[in-house]
Amino acid sequence: MNEQLRIEHLSKSFLVNNEKLDVLDDINLNIDKGEFISIIGHSGCGKSTLLKILAGLTGYTVGSVKIDGKELRDSADSAKCCMIFQDHRLLPWKTVRQNIAFGLYEDDKSEENINSYIEMVNLKGFENAYPHQISGGMAQRTAIARALVRKPEILLLDEPFGALDALTRIEMQKEVLNIRSYNHTTMILVTHDIDEAIYLSDRIIVTSNRPAAIKKEFKVELSRPRMRTDSDFMRLKSKIFREFFDTYSK
Repeated sequence: MNEQLRIEHLSKSFLVNNEKLDVLDDINLNIDKGEFISIIGHSGCGKSTLLKILAGLTGYTVGSVKIDGKELRDSADSAKCCMIFQDHRLLPWKTVRQNIAFGLYEDDKSEENINSYIEMVNLKGFENAYPHQISGGMAQRTAIARALVRKPEILLLDEPFGALDALTRIEMQKEVLNIRSYNHTTMILVTHDIDEAIYLSDRIIVTSNRPAAIKKEFKVELSRPRMRTDSDFMRLKSKIFREFFDTYSK
C-alpha cells in the first residue's frame, strides 16, 4: 500500500475563558491508501477534533499533517477529505436527489452521475422523497452518498451510526464496507463501539483521556466477512476492552 496520510507530533489546544485547554497531545499516525482506521476513546477526549483538523474545519497548534506529501494548512488543502457527522444534516426542503447533488459543480450534476450514487447506497425509488419521509438509516445513507459523490479520497466518519437503532446500525456498517469495496476509499472512523471498530477496521487506535494521545494500536487480522460471534473476534474484543478501560481507570 502507498502512504496517503502522515500525522506527526500533532497537538491542539483551545483558549477557553482565557485558559489553555489541551485537546490533542503528540499524535503520530500514518495511514495507507485504502485503509480503514477506527479511533476509539471516551467522549470529549479529542477524537472528533482530530477529524475536524483533517477536514480543514479547525487548525492545529503544533506538528504536521500531510496528505499525499502535501502539508495541510486549511480547508482548501483538505479537498481530498470529506466528513460525515453523527446527524445527517440534510436540507429538509430538498429531496434525496437534491441533497446528494447539493454543492456540486454543474458538470457533475448529471442524472447518470447522481443515479449511480443513489444506487450505490440502495436508495433507488426514494430519490424524490424528502428527509422527513425516510427513515434515519436512509437519511444517513443519503448523507454518505452526498459525501461520496464529491469523490473524496479520504472519508472521515464521526460516529455516523450513533443515533441509529441496533439493526439499522449493523446494516449501515455492511453498507459502508460495500462502498469501500466499490471505490477503495480510505476511511477513518471515530466510534465508542468496539464491536463496530473490529467489524469494519484494518487497524484500531485506542486514545487516552483528554488531551488525547495514542495509547495502543491493534491490527485486525481477521478474514472478511467477519462474524461477531467468532472466537477470534471475541478474543480481540476482550483485549481492546481491557486496554480501553485500563487506559481510563488510571
